[in-house]
Amino acid sequence: MNWVKDNEETLRTYAQSSSSEATSSPLLMSLHDEAVPIANIQSQPAMQSFHVEAKMLLLDDEQRFYELMCSKCKQFVRTSIIKAVDCVNCDQHAMLPPRCRFQVEIADRSGSAIATIFGESGENLLSMKAEQIYEITKIKNEVMPLQQRLANKVFKVQLKKLLSRASDETPAKLFILSYVEKQDAPQLPAPSTFTTAGESSKRELGNLSSPQEQKELITEPTSSSKRQQIERTTPTRKNASSSRKQNIEPVTAAKKK
Repeated sequence: MNWVKDNEETLRTYAQSSSSEATSSPLLMSLHDEAVPIANIQSQPAMQSFHVEAKMLLLDDEQRFYELMCSKCKQFVRTSIIKAVDCVNCDQHAMLPPRCRFQVEIADRSGSAIATIFGESGENLLSMKAEQIYEITKIKNEVMPLQQRLANKVFKVQLKKLLSRASDETPAKLFILSYVEKQDAPQLPAPSTFTTAGESSKRELGNLSSPQEQKELITEPTSSSKRQQIERTTPTRKNASSSRKQNIEPVTAAKKK
């Protein structure tokens, strides 16, 4: 059963409605701009863009690679199944189209950080639309083929840091505005040799493709209410996860001299 094909017309209608209200075109970056070491992200001013040059690693291939939102008001809805609902935010009966969203780890010689990428940027990295991502991960329960595609590649990633709602010690959220692969970039060390920037420098990243999305992200819940990961239900997912963990060692903190 091809879920996307059977519901293609309905999904197209809501996708067109969504795209007409949000601009998700990648921002242009100059490759000559000075890159910020990931270890120095904490010192960057809030609500201003900057960029890093780093490798991208898939954080967890069993995570959910999409989220669902109201097609009328674009409010995020905490469910994993596409369906029609009565939205409590806008009080309208609406469909829940999927939007790409998943986590990666970015790492350079100075440290590493957790990154959440979504929208068109995430679709481009996966080379597929959100509806296809939903069918593969939710309907077919298969693993996304991303890890090998990211291997040995260095990206220039444009970021923006939001204002922290809590104390100065609470990590501020970062969001990916755009990214581009550096074709002539020097090879960075293997993931096992990266030094982390410490817990205070790890961040969640995402894509600010519209003012509405920025508003959603600023008000999204804390880590205590993070979405549950998709359970392992097929040998294919389990085997792929095991293979990934054997090939990629965890990032460890460097000892102080």
